[in-house]
Amino acid sequence: FRATSGAMAEIGIATPVVFRKITRNVSYRSDESYHELRSAHHAVVTKSSARRRLMRTYDLNRTGYLEREELVSLLTDMNKGTPTEQEVDFIFSMSGSEGVSEDDLENAVAYFTTYLAMKARLTADLQKFDVSHTGSLSRDELAEYLRYLSDGGTVTDAELDMVFRESDVLQDGKIHQPELLKALSVWYLYLE
Repeated sequence: FRATSGAMAEIGIATPVVFRKITRNVSYRSDESYHELRSAHHAVVTKSSARRRLMRTYDLNRTGYLEREELVSLLTDMNKGTPTEQEVDFIFSMSGSEGVSEDDLENAVAYFTTYLAMKARLTADLQKFDVSHTGSLSRDELAEYLRYLSDGGTVTDAELDMVFRESDVLQDGKIHQPELLKALSVWYLYLE
């Protein structure tokens, strides 16, 4: 890592979702609640500071966006090795056309961190369900994968279309390994 491992770790400390969960269940009259709110606010401010530090470190041309090469540098440092083209394309496509903004950075780092933690499982799942040996899942192969995730349950065409549409971030009609995590997330959120 460059001098940013602390900044990357800080981005994962707390999220606005955590802040909303804390504030939703708090009675504003107690001193304990006040301290919980202050702690949550501090975590959100800390995360914002960490995003700014990452942008200062990796936005070398000071455009306010991480362009492709700058994103590759960040992902390489996170991955401790060069990310694949599909991984870079996926993270880049989650952002605006100019590149990854400071606002997008938190989601990009969180997604890539989760992806790296689950990469072995995703690789195994892709190998198991990619019966056409293309390195990606077709619509039919994705249907089999979703049935597997549902312990053999039924997957309707509407459900499959929804998961495929949400997961095919690269918009090439296939689900590549980085998109498989998105498919997994969309499917499990749908089932809840």
